[in-house]
Amino acid sequence: MVENKKGFTLVELLAVIAILAILVIIALPNVMGMFNSAKKSTFVTEAEKIYQQVTTDFVSDNLKKSGERTYCQIDGTANVEKATTTGVTCDEASNTDSTKKKLNLNTTKNYYIEVASDGTVGKFIVYDNSFVVAYPTGVTKVTDIKETAVKDISKVDNFTVTNATVAETSTNQG
Repeated sequence: MVENKKGFTLVELLAVIAILAILVIIALPNVMGMFNSAKKSTFVTEAEKIYQQVTTDFVSDNLKKSGERTYCQIDGTANVEKATTTGVTCDEASNTDSTKKKLNLNTTKNYYIEVASDGTVGKFIVYDNSFVVAYPTGVTKVTDIKETAVKDISKVDNFTVTNATVAETSTNQG
């Protein structure tokens, strides 16, 4: 009597594995693109929060003493080697006139924002290990912070915090 064996042959299993591998190869770039886009959107949202907090803190600080202010946090958990922060200090303890201070905001992003005595935001730079956004001439409203202005740190040679300038590489663009 002939036995009826049920199951898949090795060729059938290899064909299924090959088809699945091809599908993964096709889908992976799209998934990674969506992931990176979401990270960039999150960064922009946090930069917008920082801007909003600057305007709020400036009004509050200006009620106590009017004048220019610099809001900065360079010692966040973001440790970016490409940032030039020479001469930039954000130490509130050594700043007796309180023109430099951190925002009342819990963030791991590094930022350097100068606000004129009339409340206009001058230099504006926010960065972390993945992205940097810089406006050397300032931001007038929160909607000015655009995703198109956000640069990928891996494609940036360096940037200077005090000048809010970003130098991009000519290689590794894409």
